[in-house]
Amino acid sequence: MNDMQLIQAVDRHFDHMAEAYFGEDIEDSLEFKRVRTEVLMELQDPNSQIYSQFYDELDNSEDYHIALGSGAMMDIIETRQQAIEKVIKAQFFMRKQRMMIVITGNKQ
Repeated sequence: MNDMQLIQAVDRHFDHMAEAYFGEDIEDSLEFKRVRTEVLMELQDPNSQIYSQFYDELDNSEDYHIALGSGAMMDIIETRQQAIEKVIKAQFFMRKQRMMIVITGNKQ
């Protein structure tokens, strides 16, 4: 298993755990859709943390660098979309975790 396959496996496992915890497909939840909208708006601000997180994700993406090198626009667009989705999911889970800390009063 190469690094990319390992990363994808971890992402899938994380999604399955989250869906089991929240009891629904997270991407269908209203909260996830709200976070997606907020993240997409913040991506337009080059001074935002979300913008930096997005470009960090691209910098760490081997697929993105390969796509840039080949000049394949469809691959570039696809890897950028994947990076956006990762940032959205990361923001969603960070916000859920913060909310759980506030509710329970302790860190897990």
